[in-house]
Amino acid sequence: MRRLIVGAAVLAVSAALVVSPPASTLASWLDREQSTGSFTALTVLAPTFTSCVLTTAVLGADPVVTVTWTMPAGYTVANVKVGTYNSTTTVWTDVTASPQVVRTGTSPNFTTKFSSGLLSGLLGGSITLGMMTTHLSGWTSGWQSATASAALLGINPQCTINPAP
Repeated sequence: MRRLIVGAAVLAVSAALVVSPPASTLASWLDREQSTGSFTALTVLAPTFTSCVLTTAVLGADPVVTVTWTMPAGYTVANVKVGTYNSTTTVWTDVTASPQVVRTGTSPNFTTKFSSGLLSGLLGGSITLGMMTTHLSGWTSGWQSATASAALLGINPQCTINPAP
């Protein structure tokens, strides 16, 4: 009896599909329409360093790092931050508004001088000075930097421009 009921059910469903097939739909898993597009991300350029010099007074006192640089097109000096890098903490510190920083020049050519203090050159050491550009959107460039160093008492002062970001 059970076979008879199952057979009748299968026959009824088959007959219903033949008599009333499913309605067509506009939805499909295959759509022949295509579209293409492209996009670009904002690229914020860093200032370009053209020279770097470390000068010291007698016995290495009052070291001053002088960097000449050019501004990327479309930006003003207000878009450029100046920072120092701490290699121990790997953190940049913004020193733009510091009295140790003096910027001169007219766009696109500028000079920035950073004085690291009266006694800091006596024992020798190094400092990394950098600049980055900030776009109105808040996006920033990488840090363009230079590393200045001198031996004890300011002997052999050097300044090297690091590779661009």
